[in-house]
Amino acid sequence: MTDSNGEVNISNALWIKGITIDAVVKTGYISKSSSVSVQDKGVKEIILASTGIEANKIVQLTASEPAGEKKTYIYYEIGTQDITSFKMKIKVDSNSYSAGLTGGKIYAKNGDSWTWNEGEWTNSSADTWVEFVYAPSSLTEVHEIGVQLYGGSSSSELTNGVIQIKDIEVNGTLLDLNDKNVTDKIKTKSDTSGTGELSVTTE
Repeated sequence: MTDSNGEVNISNALWIKGITIDAVVKTGYISKSSSVSVQDKGVKEIILASTGIEANKIVQLTASEPAGEKKTYIYYEIGTQDITSFKMKIKVDSNSYSAGLTGGKIYAKNGDSWTWNEGEWTNSSADTWVEFVYAPSSLTEVHEIGVQLYGGSSSSELTNGVIQIKDIEVNGTLLDLNDKNVTDKIKTKSDTSGTGELSVTTE
């Protein structure tokens, strides 16, 4: 379904009305990070099923935490790297937000002692994508980097809250969430007796 110039021909594409889907084109069609948008036929975003386009991937945490203080983490086992910037977009569902997960900080652990370093507090917003950013001037030998979401001591119990992350960027480079070698290094934990399950899904 490409022409002689390698452009995608959408004339025979699968049209799905009433659904908005971000699409990523596999290398060899347009570009790996391009979104495909159309303005006609009432369709905002389309799947070109037979051209190899994949839906954008996100990481989703389904978490439960007891009442009281909450420290919920989603982190990336980076190996050992120097870090100058790290950011991601996070969406906390209304259930999690109401139970007290109203914000958090990007953090990094570095050096032989895995020293804790953190960025500034960022407020989350229920059911809304919010960008969390950490830009240390120079942080060497980073082993783990991620986000700590926090709920205060008076927060209520959380059952099956949904937290999603996307657009994870390390030193200006986006992580490829289509790559299992990458997503296998994304983990979760809780310092407050919570439980959680990570999955990779589509937005």
